[in-house]
Amino acid sequence: MHEKKIAELIQRKNQLLADTGYSILNQSPLPYGKKLFIQKNNEKAALVIYWSQKKGYSFVLEGNLSTGDELISLFRGEEIKKLSGMEGFVQYVGMDESGKGDFFGPLVAAGFFLDKNENINLAKIGVKDCKKLSNSQTLEIAEFLRKEYPNHIRYYCMMPQEYNEKYAQFSEKGLKLNSLLGSMYSYLIENFESSGTKPDGYLIDRFGDEKFVIKNLSKKISLKMQIQAEADMAVAAASIIARGVFLEKMTELSQLLGADIPLGAGSPVDLFAKKIIQPLSVEKQKLYVKLHFKNYLKLLK
Repeated sequence: MHEKKIAELIQRKNQLLADTGYSILNQSPLPYGKKLFIQKNNEKAALVIYWSQKKGYSFVLEGNLSTGDELISLFRGEEIKKLSGMEGFVQYVGMDESGKGDFFGPLVAAGFFLDKNENINLAKIGVKDCKKLSNSQTLEIAEFLRKEYPNHIRYYCMMPQEYNEKYAQFSEKGLKLNSLLGSMYSYLIENFESSGTKPDGYLIDRFGDEKFVIKNLSKKISLKMQIQAEADMAVAAASIIARGVFLEKMTELSQLLGADIPLGAGSPVDLFAKKIIQPLSVEKQKLYVKLHFKNYLKLLK
């Protein structure tokens, strides 16, 4: 059974591999798997593909290949979309967020509309999970996507002042951050639905239960949430858009403060906040940071 499953996967991926510059030089059978000897440009490596009834496909890269993550993503993408129900859709929206774990800056949710009939080769552009890209690469690809595919993109950038107000409103109702993020995704979905694009469905990188999104919608849609959904190209594109907007806004806030704001919520952030944010009034602090973070409680001590 595994021979047939792996052979079918390779056949489905042949054209995509060729389009992104990969050549399969040779194949070697293994117990419960197959080893592919692959070349891109002047680099060579081996990709081992396993399949089992219980776990599905798994991949192991042998050798040094600078685009190894991209290669594995190319193979994983279709399988993840299959598990999520996206494989039957001609057009759908991938969605992701950025800034949820950052003390400074906005929370950004984004969606990218992918129509398979348009034959957009996102992998060739360099699209992958933004966590696998440098900030400069993310900004470059995000700018390209926003320029070339403006009608495919929607994003909601909630700056700290609005974020703090909305978070307080949700907290009064006993709701937490996932409800706030769900409302942002709902806003984007309503926007896509009213724009004439008519997606077959939506795929979101899982952050909680589907109810956080569905309860805010005015009509029924096909919605899937998937762990590590960034392996899907539409979700990866959305992750880049969201991160790109987040980084741009962080640059703007840094310019207002006259100092480069560190990312995340670790000790460098605490040191920066104590030096730069603590002397400001509460009203000014609300313009830069998320007040419910533990980092803010440290400032009050």
